[in-house]
Amino acid sequence: MGVGNSAFHIPVSRPSQLQNCTLINQTSNSMQVDCMEGFDGGLPQSFLMEVLELPSLRPRLNLTTYRTPPVFSANGLDAGASYRIILYAENAKGRSDPTIIDPVTFKGVAKLQGLLGKNEGPSSE
Repeated sequence: MGVGNSAFHIPVSRPSQLQNCTLINQTSNSMQVDCMEGFDGGLPQSFLMEVLELPSLRPRLNLTTYRTPPVFSANGLDAGASYRIILYAENAKGRSDPTIIDPVTFKGVAKLQGLLGKNEGPSSE
């Protein structure tokens, strides 16, 4: 009785879109974005985050991670500015569809401190 040769063909493809991307730990000039990866397409994948300034769409940051699940930390962003965040998974077959978080606005610390000292109502004295 012989041993037969069996071949399995597993198709490879671009990775699936990143899921449940959440903006956390946002300060006046930094942020962290956590995501869940989708199907890797049968290949090793990396994860990318692009930060574009609004409304000009001028690139501010490009970050890459191989960590699973993907976590991105961005620092040195401008207080008071708005950004579009575009997230991708990528493998040897190409990029996933983008996941977009838009707009993300950073509040200036000075603006927040100015509001804390105001007395909004009439004095009861």
